[in-house]
Amino acid sequence: MLMQVPPSSDSLQLLGHYSTFERFGVSAWLSFVLLTSLLGNTLILVGSIKHHAVRLDSVTTAIIQHVALADIGTVACFYPVAVSFITDRMHFGVLFCAVRFYIGSAFQVLGMLLVCALNTSKLVRVLHPLRSAMWTKSRGHGIVSVMWGITLVLFSYLGISTGWAVVFTPILNTCLPDITTFSSKEMGLFKCVIFLFTCLPVLMTVLTTGWLLFVALRMARSKPTRDSPASFQKQHTNFQGVVTVLAIGVVFLVSFGPWFILLIVQSQAIHSGSCDRAVQVLQRVFLCLLFLNNICNFFIYTWGG
Repeated sequence: MLMQVPPSSDSLQLLGHYSTFERFGVSAWLSFVLLTSLLGNTLILVGSIKHHAVRLDSVTTAIIQHVALADIGTVACFYPVAVSFITDRMHFGVLFCAVRFYIGSAFQVLGMLLVCALNTSKLVRVLHPLRSAMWTKSRGHGIVSVMWGITLVLFSYLGISTGWAVVFTPILNTCLPDITTFSSKEMGLFKCVIFLFTCLPVLMTVLTTGWLLFVALRMARSKPTRDSPASFQKQHTNFQGVVTVLAIGVVFLVSFGPWFILLIVQSQAIHSGSCDRAVQVLQRVFLCLLFLNNICNFFIYTWGG
C-alpha cells in the first residue's frame, strides 16, 4: 500500500516531493485563483441579488448564485494548500486535514451537482418553453435546496461511517477519509454512493452539455425573428442564456474531467503500492486545472449577464 498515515504535526509534510519551482508555481497559481474567485464570485452574488445585474431567467440566476457561493467555499478551504506549497509543510494540522476533505470537497461536489442541475434545467427550459414559462425563482431555490441536501447527506454519511477520521497520503499531498476499517460490504456501498453522487452528475453534465451545444448551433443557424423588437430581444436573450450555460458546462468538464482521471490513477497507485513520477506530475497539473472553473465562471457570468 502507498503510505497513508493518520494526520499529525509530524506526518503533515510534503516530504520534499516538490521542487522549489513546482512549489512556488503552484502556490502562485492557487493565490491567483483565490483572489480572482473571491472577488469575481462576490461581485456576482452582490450584483445579482442587490442590483439584479444578471439578466437571465430566474431559475438560471438562482442556480448561478449558488454556484458562485460553492466556488467561494471551495477556494477558501483550499487556500492553505498554497501556504503548504511555499513552506513544504502543512502547518494547519489535523483539523485542517479534516476540513479540507469534509468541507472543501463538499463544496466541490456541491458545485458539480449545481452545474448538472443548471445544464438540465436550461435544457428542459429550451425543449419545453411553454411548460417552463411559469417557472419562478422559488423553483430555482428549490432545486438548489435539493443539491445542498444531497451534499449534506453524502458527507454526513462519509463522516459518520468513518468517525470523521482522515488519513494523509504524503506523496500525493491528499487528505482522504479513513476507509481502512471498512468491510467488503461497506466498501461496496461506499463505491456505489461515490459513483451515484459524483460520477453520475458528471456523466449527466457531459450529455446535457452536448445537447445544449446542438441546441445552440441550431439556434445560431436559424433566422432571427424581427416581427417586433420585443420578440427579437427575447430570442437573443434565450440564445445568450443557452450559450452562457453551455460555456459553464464546457469549462466545468475541462476542469473536472482530468480530476476524475486522476482519481482513477491515484486509486490504482494506492492499490498497487507505487506512485511514479508521472502520477505526481499529473497530480500537480490536474490540481491547477481543477480551479479553472472558479476563475472562468465570473467572466462567463459577466458576458452572459
